[in-house]
Amino acid sequence: MTHASSADIRSLLPSRWMNPLLDFELSRLNARYPGAVNGPAWRFLRSVIAAPRRRLLAVAMGGDQARARKWMERHAQVLDVFTRYVEASRSTGVQVSDYMRLYEFVRALRPAFVLECGTGLSTTALGLALRHNHTEHGIQGLCISMEEVPAWHEHAMALLPPELKPYVTILQSPRVERSFGKQTGVCYESVPDHAYGFVFVDGPNEMSPVSEAKRFDADLLNAVARNPGVHALIDHRLTTVHQLRLALATTHRVVFDPVADLGYVIPRESQGA
Repeated sequence: MTHASSADIRSLLPSRWMNPLLDFELSRLNARYPGAVNGPAWRFLRSVIAAPRRRLLAVAMGGDQARARKWMERHAQVLDVFTRYVEASRSTGVQVSDYMRLYEFVRALRPAFVLECGTGLSTTALGLALRHNHTEHGIQGLCISMEEVPAWHEHAMALLPPELKPYVTILQSPRVERSFGKQTGVCYESVPDHAYGFVFVDGPNEMSPVSEAKRFDADLLNAVARNPGVHALIDHRLTTVHQLRLALATTHRVVFDPVADLGYVIPRESQGA
């Protein structure tokens, strides 16, 4: 169960003009994207627009990172947890802007359960947001953080700040391949069955453990089946964004924001769409 208003969520979504301007809905402009349009006209358009797009995107990303750094400087507790974890782990996997967005989504949604697919520095953003939701709103939330690599699981357990332990459970589970209708994806073998209000997708590895073919991260589909109102962010996984856009077309809007380098999965009902 979540407690956010539509206005709360809309304020966190990518720009409605910047996203199409930079990506043309991604599949048309970005040739690396699964299902990209690759006719002669689109190849010519890419060649013409590539350089100015890179410049515009670089400026937009620089501004986004600067805004996130200023945001973190205004939140002393967030900065403290972030800095301690980075210094202890030498982690470089999460940008400050990602950290800000994860924290803000959980603060806005106030979910009872969060699912994180891929443990790391991001775990502290989710746990800290849940802690603040508890102290300020009385909502005792829990983040289930999944990790497939045993060594990384042990590392993450050792690094988790003590004050976040009541709000985070880190579990190790191997990656398996599963079918979802006509699509085949990879999932963690054993994920606790909760009505997750928010999911962050940064794992497991997209490669099939059976055939080594590239798949997509499909744990979100299980979360949607349990709670159709779930929101999610996807960490720069284009194949996963593409496949989830197809699988969730009737219930969720799935977009990729090139400035944030994140995929957004938002229930259509929360956008009035």
